[in-house]
Amino acid sequence: MITINNLDLNIKNEELGFVNKYLLFCEMHRLLYPLKHINTLIFHLHLPLSGVLGLVRMPHPYSIIINPKAQFGKNVTVYQNVTVGSKQFGLGAGVPTIMDNVIIYPGSIIIGNLTIGKNAIIGAGSVVLKDVKENTIVAGNPAKEVGIIVGVN
Repeated sequence: MITINNLDLNIKNEELGFVNKYLLFCEMHRLLYPLKHINTLIFHLHLPLSGVLGLVRMPHPYSIIINPKAQFGKNVTVYQNVTVGSKQFGLGAGVPTIMDNVIIYPGSIIIGNLTIGKNAIIGAGSVVLKDVKENTIVAGNPAKEVGIIVGVN
């Protein structure tokens, strides 16, 4: 059991990822640190390994929920209020795989065993429940193809 600011948190230190251990150490010792503004946002979250290595950019890191089993490629950008989650049962059960150079705009939800192809763009407020092809722009609820990106390798 870990206690911070008189709040008992029912988590074990060995369950925390590297980023969370760093945040916990700084919080417990009341240290200033560069990630202070996102402390409450990722404290209980195991970021995917690529997130820890800095391959996932979060320009506005607020209210972002990422399943710890989700897979991320290089150069992925995730904006605020995004959920990358699992589907527990039935057809498409599992977690998303997000390939290289993907941009996920604010308020998007990506759920289930699906793949977001290279260079894809997920429009703001989209609900993605199916695979997205490479070099494709999707938007809407449910997300549908609204454009194609040309001239990208």
